[in-house]
Amino acid sequence: KIIMGPAPTPGAIHGCPFKHAPDNQLSSLLTSMKINSNDTKEIMQLAKAGGHYQLACQKHFDVTHPGHQQMDLKLTESVANHPNAWYHASTQYHKIKLESKANDSTSSPSSDTTIIHS
Repeated sequence: KIIMGPAPTPGAIHGCPFKHAPDNQLSSLLTSMKINSNDTKEIMQLAKAGGHYQLACQKHFDVTHPGHQQMDLKLTESVANHPNAWYHASTQYHKIKLESKANDSTSSPSSDTTIIHS
């Protein structure tokens, strides 16, 4: 529904960047997000050459959320269909990553801990 809506007017910040952003702006945005050139090229090809905005969005999510397929994320299958689903899946992903990192640091001695054996 949202992707079929009108294009954002100047100064507006809504809309699908894969559909509405000019090629050079989208490419610069992807590069600024540290997305490698092969993935940027694939996303650009899906969005601009093929008009597959939702596939481009899904590929972007896959690239920016590595390993999400192994997590129990809700809404992952609909991230390309609605920006709220993308946001919720992304925040869930980062929450799981932070919890995992916190668990890893508390479950094993840190590298600066000296263990004395008697």
